[in-house]
Amino acid sequence: MQPRIFDPTKFDDLLVRFVVTTKQPFSIVKSSAFQDLLNHATMATDSQVKLPSNDTMATKTKHKYLEMEEQVIAMFTGIHKVSLTADGWTSPFQDDFLGVTAHWIDGNWTQKELVIGFEPLHGAHTGENLAEALVNVLERFHLGEKLQSITTDNASNMAKMVRDLVKHPKAAEWSLKGSLYHLPCLGHIINLAVQAMLGPCGLDDQPPVNDNLYPDDDEDDEATASAVEGTEPAVTKLTTLNKLRKGIVKIRASPPRRRQFDRICDIVKCPKLELTRDVSTRWNSTFTMVDRAIILKDAYQSMCQNEPKLGAYALEDDEWTYLEKLRCLLSQFETMTKTVSSSVGYPTINRAMSVYNAMIDTLEEFIEQETNPSLLRAAIQGKQKLLDYYSKTDSTPVYAVATAMDPRMRFDWWSANDWDEYIQISKDMVADVWKQYYKGKEGPIEQDTEIARQMKLYGIKKKTGELEEYVHEGSSLIACRMSLQS
Repeated sequence: MQPRIFDPTKFDDLLVRFVVTTKQPFSIVKSSAFQDLLNHATMATDSQVKLPSNDTMATKTKHKYLEMEEQVIAMFTGIHKVSLTADGWTSPFQDDFLGVTAHWIDGNWTQKELVIGFEPLHGAHTGENLAEALVNVLERFHLGEKLQSITTDNASNMAKMVRDLVKHPKAAEWSLKGSLYHLPCLGHIINLAVQAMLGPCGLDDQPPVNDNLYPDDDEDDEATASAVEGTEPAVTKLTTLNKLRKGIVKIRASPPRRRQFDRICDIVKCPKLELTRDVSTRWNSTFTMVDRAIILKDAYQSMCQNEPKLGAYALEDDEWTYLEKLRCLLSQFETMTKTVSSSVGYPTINRAMSVYNAMIDTLEEFIEQETNPSLLRAAIQGKQKLLDYYSKTDSTPVYAVATAMDPRMRFDWWSANDWDEYIQISKDMVADVWKQYYKGKEGPIEQDTEIARQMKLYGIKKKTGELEEYVHEGSSLIACRMSLQS
């Protein structure tokens, strides 16, 4: 038997072949799971590692899933409340699924999340069908009685899914009626406001809903140009934003033009970046398109002015000024989307009220100062869309509780915004939730002796409950601590 000798060159060749033939991303070489697999394979006693058949691999995968599912079910037994996010998803093979992610706080006060459902959807995506798929997930993981809230996008079938869930026969067993909060995704609301600004009553410049108008980059240039030209009005009738969009599409659709654009970037000293295009389902993609076009303005203008078929898409100085204003307006929505779309393990619903107000304030200020009719209409439409959803935050205590429980805000946030009339309403909401879920479960309150002395000195009455102590601390105790620090 020949000795086993590791050949680094042979290994590299086999790795490249594996990545290329199986269409893996290059980043797979950074995968710890892939590295673990290779490390374990080195311990094989046979001369070769024997791989299972397709059927065996499928069976092993299913068995591993069931094993891990039991572990997750056992873990959830110690969790008091769980919130869900749910959304529809379509695979590259056009199979439809309902994705469900669970969110909870563990015993160490660490926020956790886990995908617990990827349910196949059959037939129309009605609220009833979606609710049935969601019930299957809740039953499988025994979460029905623990369910506190569901966050979805703002599609009508998602709203009906939650209503049908509450009416489902299982809902009575789980006591969901009156205790389940349905929260709209704020990131999606921000996108809806932007789409209202771009739509027929705003800029009248709605980007296409999908990529069908814009073929892949490797498509034939003439076919692409024909597809675009066959669907667009005369260039002279295009709005500024649509003219830019069409010019970008024509440049991106042709590999020779893209290479020429790179050369022009070198010549005019522009950053070597690609022009981007927008699609309505991609959040903030219009901002990204305009922002990138302004950065590459000199290259874009030079390309259009020196290419006969692109000349009609060159922009005038006043059109670039228009785009600068639009970028400034849309940048706030980009910033706020990032603010509420955290993926670093902390909640952001405590920021929802302030985010709504910041965006509405920005639009009101823009409306007061702007004179361009198109941009003015857009800002008005965006503001109205935000107000439509903002008015619904009073229908659930979640926003008031999340804001008040943020130590940086408490109830002082309402006072700082001169909304004293809402403070008592919010306090009542917080108190109701406290009584329903937490009162009687709080531990003893530790009181700093010096702070207690200061409270007695200033005639501040000691509170009897943890919630009262927390709320009161927003004013009285903070004043005491500031006195101690000074």
